[in-house]
Amino acid sequence: MTSARELCCPKQARYGNFSVPTLTMIVVAVVCLAIYARITPAWEAGVPDRYVDCSAYFFMAANAKAIEEFNVYYTAGEFAFNQAVRMMGEPDALERFNAVSLEINELIERRWVAFKKADDRYGVVCADILRDASDPDR
Repeated sequence: MTSARELCCPKQARYGNFSVPTLTMIVVAVVCLAIYARITPAWEAGVPDRYVDCSAYFFMAANAKAIEEFNVYYTAGEFAFNQAVRMMGEPDALERFNAVSLEINELIERRWVAFKKADDRYGVVCADILRDASDPDR
């Protein structure tokens, strides 16, 4: 004979060693962790460093590129540096800016005619920041 408990509360379905509610809870936890990782603040993911690096590149590009492009790159340099200062503070941003400027100078062997090397290294990496600097309302 079937007991009243078995009629109202049937055995829970199982998948391997886990019950379905347990599996559901695990899936929800994994999804929540994935969402949390996606919305982790930018400064925890190295973004301020990229803004500083691109800022140094933009300021140097302003001097290396054609005069018609000066304002675009100079404005992008200001934009990127200001964003980095907001995220990491001015002392850290300035320290990294100076270090990256030296790196770029060494990369181009202190010759503006070799600036293509800097373009190759930073151009694609910094393209989105350059675009955002030209349209800050984006």
